[in-house]
Amino acid sequence: MPPMPRSALPLPHDPLGDYGLPAVISGTRTPVPLVGTSFAVKIDAGLALVTTTRRFRNAETQSIEVTMTFPVPVHATLFDLVARIGERSLRARAQSRTQARDTYEDSIDQGRTAVLHEEVLRGVHQLSIAHVPPGADIEVEASWAMPLAAVPGGGVLHIPVTVGDVYGRSPVPDSDELFHGAEVHEADLTVDCRDGIVTLAGSALSQGCAKLRLNALIRLTVTGWQPRTLRGIAADGRGVQIEINAAPSGCFPLDAAILVDRSGSMNEAATAMLPTRLSTGRARTKHEVLVAGLMEAAAAVGPMDQLDLWEFNNAVEQVPGNGLADAVSRLSPPSGGTETGEAIRAVLAGRPTRDVLLVTDGKSYALDVQAAARSGRRFHVVLIGEDSLEARVGHLAALSGGQIFIAAGLESGSMIQKAIEAMRLPHTAAPAIQDTPKSVETILGGMQLRAVWSDQAAADTAPWSRAVAAVAAALALPRMSEERAAAFAAAEGIVCHLTSLVLVDENGEAQDGLPAQRRVGLTTPETTVTLARSMDVPPEAASSMSRPLSVAEEPSFRLRPSHEEGPRFPVRPSKRPLSLAVRGRRSTDVEPEVLSMRPASELTASPRSAMPDRSLRGQLGRVDWATDPEALRRGDLSMLPAEVAEAVRLAADRPEVLSLAASLDTHPIVVVLALLADAESGVNRSAERFARIVLRKTAASFFARIVLRKRLDGAVAAAARAIGL
Repeated sequence: MPPMPRSALPLPHDPLGDYGLPAVISGTRTPVPLVGTSFAVKIDAGLALVTTTRRFRNAETQSIEVTMTFPVPVHATLFDLVARIGERSLRARAQSRTQARDTYEDSIDQGRTAVLHEEVLRGVHQLSIAHVPPGADIEVEASWAMPLAAVPGGGVLHIPVTVGDVYGRSPVPDSDELFHGAEVHEADLTVDCRDGIVTLAGSALSQGCAKLRLNALIRLTVTGWQPRTLRGIAADGRGVQIEINAAPSGCFPLDAAILVDRSGSMNEAATAMLPTRLSTGRARTKHEVLVAGLMEAAAAVGPMDQLDLWEFNNAVEQVPGNGLADAVSRLSPPSGGTETGEAIRAVLAGRPTRDVLLVTDGKSYALDVQAAARSGRRFHVVLIGEDSLEARVGHLAALSGGQIFIAAGLESGSMIQKAIEAMRLPHTAAPAIQDTPKSVETILGGMQLRAVWSDQAAADTAPWSRAVAAVAAALALPRMSEERAAAFAAAEGIVCHLTSLVLVDENGEAQDGLPAQRRVGLTTPETTVTLARSMDVPPEAASSMSRPLSVAEEPSFRLRPSHEEGPRFPVRPSKRPLSLAVRGRRSTDVEPEVLSMRPASELTASPRSAMPDRSLRGQLGRVDWATDPEALRRGDLSMLPAEVAEAVRLAADRPEVLSLAASLDTHPIVVVLALLADAESGVNRSAERFARIVLRKTAASFFARIVLRKRLDGAVAAAARAIGL
């Protein structure tokens, strides 16, 4: 049976506020801390203001830390965060990323409730709430703004709420990684548009409201809106105004390489919406949508245009053809892994084109954004599919002066056409801003934005005033030096790669000990299982569906069933480097089998080999520091695998450990755990906190920390050496 459209999904009256029957993390008895989500969208003159409210509740008997990593549009500017704790409302302030993290970690040491919102990658944000007291409710309201993207006849706003599995080596720690939980999150959506008509893809708005399951991108299309000047007030008191209009058409002949993703993930469904199915009932795949879009866009290619077509998965090769349409007809079916960075390097080594158009779902970390941007080429991106990820490829487009377009459903032809129009515009470097900005002009998503600052202040119409100032500031940041940009971003109160928003509840009751970390996963995308359902095969048996392939040809991909038990983590192949075939020479290396989803306990407890390493160093990465750190501080080893507990007990008998334990007035087993945590502190934030608390790396003052560290450093180092760390 094909899935119902989102508008037809039966939802209870209040699915997010039922405290009587709290949801629990699958496979555990731990309550899910996220109990409510809502999106309030305001649209005016081509600018969208999105306020996301998330309600968290600690239904446990201990203090917890809630963390949630989620996608945001690459061009969104987050500028405001308010936390409601009891009867009090606290507004976050912007600090440098390092300072904000230090403020947050200090609050944990002091037992204070704190909230931190940071950008872990361009297009990926993390919200962290430390020391949520037992039985407490905390509501966090965050606001971001961005211009609509151009579509034929109007503009569109995409609000990403989940992504598919992302492959490759992640540039962020595991604790900050995007991942899917077993639970299905739902949200209330309200839309208020000053002028124009708003439609919601896949569902219907009733008096501007809808209830949605957060398993697919939220797409709002606006027709009939009118451009006009929007005004705000900058942090320095100056007035700032923004105008948004459709970008002008270019007339330059095309000189570009089109790089097409044909990895295994492109065989997944592009959209879960019923009207997009083929006559056979099968959902259209991303690759089918991509090919159809390229064919449609080929009609706009003229005789003076120079286009090279390339395709890639583990390997990359140029596709021959007599014109774009003929070359598109020769594209190979999807299979294999996604080596985006290597494919881009191969294209850059070919004919020196002015532009590169990447057509992909973006679900790969295998990309050196800075290196590609330094090539001097202008990169444009068309993202295919509801579960696509803007983060890496969108960042590349922003850095290089290119555009990003999202074909969430089947509108790939119009989006590729928009990208072609963008490539016909001149490629000129924006002038640097040496002092305070006076004017900035740019094109984003097919819209032309112009921001102008003046000494004449505008009326304060918050939150629009702050939104206008924040978006204008974000346009200016890339043209400033890093030092100047950091100060400007902090003054304007925005979240970016240089600054974060943080608040600390100084008046709340302090909590004891380390908070247990509870990660909130994203809802698994509906498209993950749609293709398997439409072909009437079990989701767990679904793999690449273009043709049967042996393991030697292609990795084994497994789609996650929605009913699977246990926490879900990002499915990623082995992190070893893969060789790449260029210009038709196929690689003899194949991407290793993708790991299937397993519960965290199974991942932790599984032996690494038939003869497990029983040394303490061999146990690195096998201790769960997040779930119950206070049990570990009591020396409780019952949650650890047997060989880990055995190694800890043996190490606790070493004289150096006994001496250090005596100086810390702490049990030797806890000291060994702290030394093990210290060895992992660079990659595990919960381990770093455990080591910091036990080894007394924090003290009442800066000078006290220096004195304490000098006294302990030698003993800590000696004990670590003695136990093989």
